[in-house]
Amino acid sequence: MEKVTKASTKSLLSSPFIKSLPKEKTAILAISDISNLSQEEFDVEFLMRSLARQLAKAKKITLTNAIAGSGATTDALISDSRTLRSDDEYNQNTTQAKGMLLAPQYSLTGKITKNTKNVGSKKRVDYLFLFVLTDLKTGLVVWDHEEIIIKVIDKKQVGAFSTFENLTCEEGSAEACYEDSTRAFNANNYKVGKKLLKKSCDFGSKEACSQLQTLKNYEKEQKFANHSAWGITIGGDVGMGLDSVSMMPTPYTTTDNKSSFVPHHSGTITLNQSPIFTWIPIPYMFRIGGYYKKKNGIFANANIVYGGHEISVDSEYDFTCSGVDYCSWAGINIEGITISHSMLGGNARIGFNAEVDIDGYVFGIVPYAGGGVFMDVGSSIKGSPANTAGYEINRKINGTYPFWEIGTMFGYKSFYLDVSYRYMLDGKEGEDWAGVGSFNLGIILMFDLF
Repeated sequence: MEKVTKASTKSLLSSPFIKSLPKEKTAILAISDISNLSQEEFDVEFLMRSLARQLAKAKKITLTNAIAGSGATTDALISDSRTLRSDDEYNQNTTQAKGMLLAPQYSLTGKITKNTKNVGSKKRVDYLFLFVLTDLKTGLVVWDHEEIIIKVIDKKQVGAFSTFENLTCEEGSAEACYEDSTRAFNANNYKVGKKLLKKSCDFGSKEACSQLQTLKNYEKEQKFANHSAWGITIGGDVGMGLDSVSMMPTPYTTTDNKSSFVPHHSGTITLNQSPIFTWIPIPYMFRIGGYYKKKNGIFANANIVYGGHEISVDSEYDFTCSGVDYCSWAGINIEGITISHSMLGGNARIGFNAEVDIDGYVFGIVPYAGGGVFMDVGSSIKGSPANTAGYEINRKINGTYPFWEIGTMFGYKSFYLDVSYRYMLDGKEGEDWAGVGSFNLGIILMFDLF
């Protein structure tokens, strides 16, 4: 806009109208209306006052603040100070006398329009500035001028393009930097405006420093209002629930025992039913992973997990030895078969991150659903020789077990309490495994990284 004001000032100062003005006095000018039809946010008052200021420097025009149109603002104290004439609290000798205001002789109006044209893969944007100076006594136009600013930009930048020049605060003063920052903000160039506002503050402008601090506070509020973050999570849980057990058929051989009238037998040991439900297990899980969360928005989490549980089948009546029904009839007092699962895997969760501010304390509530898969990494089924007719059962378990889970996390800052239900699907029929479905209580630490 500096180019517009300089070119327009040059045109007016060289016009016949200015040359006809008496040298011994200046004309009084009022800024009237200015129409901005460009759909861009310009500081029209700054534009008009910049033009008037250039004319004042040439000692041809004096600007009045007593009356103005939409293109400028008046000084409210001009009229407010005159209301003191009827106020006994003020010395009436110091109030403004009637008939002292000088009426404007000329009025400056303006209009801004914009046209866009396709130029190949780019857009040409033409900004047209029209200024008109009118003699208020006669109503005649004594000067008019139009100035065009042309920019050629990428089509995708048309919506974002709103500044005419590089605002660099070249004069190196607090006032110049402040004016340039205002121009940048009004042109929606936020990054440049903030930079220039800081320069003005560094040069000693208290107003710029105050606005800069207000701007920073606003940025913090907006950051909280639209907060999203990536981070890491560490945690674990322990649960309690129900299990199901399956055991691979196990061969056995016994010898005659004349004292107990138990003849020689051989065959296989199997569970009476597969799977069977036994006593309540206590599963555990540890996890480490990453997450993305948005305030009052999506929560997504992926983890590497390690967990396990142990289940014992402690009744001989849960087993059958082939050919003789109960294993005790075959001389096998089978008890204490233990299945121990140690598993490594991964899981993912998706949910909604609700953040609630209570008296300045921000609490998080995250309902979620998810799932994953476990793989055995050190699992086994064991039975001691004393309980398995002299034959030790000690086999590794190698299985893969999908699972699903639902739950809710309740947190404050980085600390979250995790309440969930997790169900591990059964393994393959006829193989060694122990599935579990459990209610769990855990602790999760969440640390935002960026």
